Amino acid sequence: MALYERKLLSLPFRHESRWVSTQFGQTHVLCAGVPHGPPVVLIHGVNFAAPFMADFVRPLMDHFRVFVPDIAGQPGRSSETQPTPVDHHYAGWLADVLDGLALDAASFLGVSFGGAVILDLAAAMPARFSKAVLIVPGGFAVAGSPLALFLRLLLPWQLYRVFPDRERIADVVRPLAWELDDDHYDFFDALLRHVRWLIPPPGPFAAVDLKDFRAPTALYAAREDIFFPGDELERVARSTISNLAETIVYDSSHYPTKAMLADVTVRMARFLKTA
Repeated sequence: MALYERKLLSLPFRHESRWVSTQFGQTHVLCAGVPHGPPVVLIHGVNFAAPFMADFVRPLMDHFRVFVPDIAGQPGRSSETQPTPVDHHYAGWLADVLDGLALDAASFLGVSFGGAVILDLAAAMPARFSKAVLIVPGGFAVAGSPLALFLRLLLPWQLYRVFPDRERIADVVRPLAWELDDDHYDFFDALLRHVRWLIPPPGPFAAVDLKDFRAPTALYAAREDIFFPGDELERVARSTISNLAETIVYDSSHYPTKAMLADVTVRMARFLKTA
């Protein structure tokens, strides 16, 4: 939480905090951008709470009002009561957040775990969508090799928890993130030592689950994604979402490289602004 608060104070744009009541307790929402602009709700990746989404917020600030809730049950200011991944509990949590913000509908941006949360809402309450952007999303019937995931990521992470050494961070997280800056070293060190990593997302969702979801959707995937390999993710998404308006697979790890992030942020802003 000290790292969270430090990151929040360092954000290079004006923002405010709001609190909304949900069935899973109080949820903190970071708010930024044009006060009366079209709403965009950004759902972060697992354990990457609102302040760490600054790279995705900044390109939208001149045109949209951006809301970034800390997912309940994950590190952040929100309640520690964790929704279960079944029976649309995450959709119920997100719907409560929308109600607390007085939003009947919005555009949504979901990153990784956040993509699965958005798909849960799309399956349960498709009318609440204007558009959707999914970046390296969970929620589809796509998965990397379980053996590779264990040997390359989970085992080294567990060893780091027992024998922490900040100098080894880059090697330990390389299967997840090819490029790290100084902030990432502090973040991943805290994550590996203090946080429960494995939180199951909602889904996977099939075409029948999303048959009533027709909002224009953009998908940005990563070819070398250890969780959701990009080419397979694109193929499955095309057969699952009826109005997939834009798809791109980048040569990147799950955590976007600087080149991928730079292109995605331009494209997503343009996609969301297009009528």
